[in-house]
Amino acid sequence: MDTAEARSDSTNSHGVDRERVKAQMRRWQDRVLDLTKSNPLIGINRSRVAKLAAIEPNSNALFTRFVVEETQLRMPLVRKRSPDPQQERLLGPDEGPDLVIEPGDITLDANAPDLMRRLRRIRDNARTTLEERGVTTLHLTFGALRWKDDLLGESVSPLWMVPCEFDSKGPYAPLRLGLADADAQLNPALEYYLRERHKIELPELPDEVDTQSLVRLLRSVRRKVQEQKWAVTDEVWLSTFSFESLGTC
Repeated sequence: MDTAEARSDSTNSHGVDRERVKAQMRRWQDRVLDLTKSNPLIGINRSRVAKLAAIEPNSNALFTRFVVEETQLRMPLVRKRSPDPQQERLLGPDEGPDLVIEPGDITLDANAPDLMRRLRRIRDNARTTLEERGVTTLHLTFGALRWKDDLLGESVSPLWMVPCEFDSKGPYAPLRLGLADADAQLNPALEYYLRERHKIELPELPDEVDTQSLVRLLRSVRRKVQEQKWAVTDEVWLSTFSFESLGTC
């Protein structure tokens, strides 16, 4: 392909240079990124933002179901116990006195009261930013970088950010998590920080996803950080993430 053809491919029918626009948008985003220690994009281990770790099924199975197949995920249902003493005896001895969790499509690392509190807080945060700023902050993230930096200390940073939204069928039905109408992206704060401070260029997300896309991305990130001896994990997090320093969620 010659130079003229390359320019034509990067320009749409209205004469707009897509690559130039993309580069400018990236520069604007870099200027407003929140790079503080408390930002969950930089260190979800330090952030006070409400968050939940997914423990079942495994990350690749969740990625396939949610991202590739675009299937909604059912949150565990938390409900009050039945007053029927016959049903009470069916409950396990380690369960709390007031609540029981019915298994859903995704198992989250929290007991019943804590799960209710954190899910409510995550949902409220996501609704507030969407209503007040028109911004989707709710994400299910796949993969994480566990790394150490002289300025930030030990950090756990999510990698593949998938925007999502809650769907409720009523007060007695389990919440369902579905894809939001927004683009997935690699953690922009982490990508910028590693590029500018450590001269590490993280790989880009693929244009098309399949069942092995997550595996390939994590493998590629591991190669990028092997000299630093940082760890790349397959952990999955559900939380709200602010991508700018103008406000947090």
